[in-house]
Amino acid sequence: MMRRMWLRAALVAVLGVSVTAGYYAFLTGQRLAQAHQAGRAFDAGAWRLRLSLAELRAAQQAYVAAGQDRDYWVADVAARIEELAVELATLSSMSTLPATAAALDEAASLIEALLRMDERARDHAAAGEELMASDLIFADGLDLGRSAADQIERARLIEREAVDAAASGRRQLQLVAVGGAAGAGVLFALLVSPFPAGRPAATPDAPEDAATEGVRAPAPPEGRLLLDLEPEQREPPAAAASVSRPPSIAPDLRLAADLCTDLGRSANADELPPLLARTAQLLNASCVIVWVRDGTGNALRPAIAHGYPAAALARLGTIRCDSDNVTAAAYRDERLQVIPGDADTPGALVAPLASAEDRAGVMTLEVNDGWETSDAVQSTATIIAAQLATLVAADPSG
Repeated sequence: MMRRMWLRAALVAVLGVSVTAGYYAFLTGQRLAQAHQAGRAFDAGAWRLRLSLAELRAAQQAYVAAGQDRDYWVADVAARIEELAVELATLSSMSTLPATAAALDEAASLIEALLRMDERARDHAAAGEELMASDLIFADGLDLGRSAADQIERARLIEREAVDAAASGRRQLQLVAVGGAAGAGVLFALLVSPFPAGRPAATPDAPEDAATEGVRAPAPPEGRLLLDLEPEQREPPAAAASVSRPPSIAPDLRLAADLCTDLGRSANADELPPLLARTAQLLNASCVIVWVRDGTGNALRPAIAHGYPAAALARLGTIRCDSDNVTAAAYRDERLQVIPGDADTPGALVAPLASAEDRAGVMTLEVNDGWETSDAVQSTATIIAAQLATLVAADPSG
């Protein structure tokens, strides 16, 4: 009874840790998506501001160009100045760091100086002093425009570095949470795994035969975890027989943690091939394939693989998302699929690549020696797939 209560308490603790870690990983994924979206919006705003500044400079040069209508270009520059002010204010409101705000303030000061120069150039051009106007536009105006554009680019780089640093930190925290839940699950699986009982030693005062006499306590049924509240009444076995069980299968936790850490530090999919090789070694897999959703949105195509030649990978073709097979089912249901192997064929695992933003595809593994049936192996494959989901993206819709 005490063992049952202890196992129940351990199971509740593992479930609590897993739920908490899953919720934290979900929130972290949402924050990562929001941070990336804000970073992309700031990049786009900075690009538009630099483009507007370049167009303003081109319009100013038309003041002194032969054959141009000066009144038209004066009105055009006035409209572009208003547009530039709105874009600069919008970009400043999106900044999140003091250094970014300082760079944009410096850009605003340079643009103000550029506008003052524009007024002087217009006055010279209106007075017929094209040489003086040209000197202002092509000398002072060029320097001011370049300096303002440099400050805008500096602000963009500062904001991008801050977003990347925050994303890296959140990925590390997400890895710690998911790794802690996985470690707790693996530890619980090891604790409840059945092991052969040792033979009791005979006492010195009794003969060896007497040590084996009497009725032994009945053994639990094969695979039973004894988590029921009431003990089960069983008939004693007619003859005691020793049962040999294979050792428990579990990946190396240290190697799994190192792999997840390196996945969290990866910045793009180009770094995946050596990481897939380590995944195959960790999970005793002969090959690993990452499938992504293609541009049609209705099929999965092989993108990256370990253990498959490039020519063989190209011949695999696509798998429709509504197909009646485990690869498509894992993608649709966002759930790990297991195909047990036998003496002649290896087993397989199919883990979905799902994140808070999208379902990118699946990861398939051809697993040897019956490892696909291990809970620890399945949990580790699920964790690695979750990490890959942050690096692999589906093809753009075509």
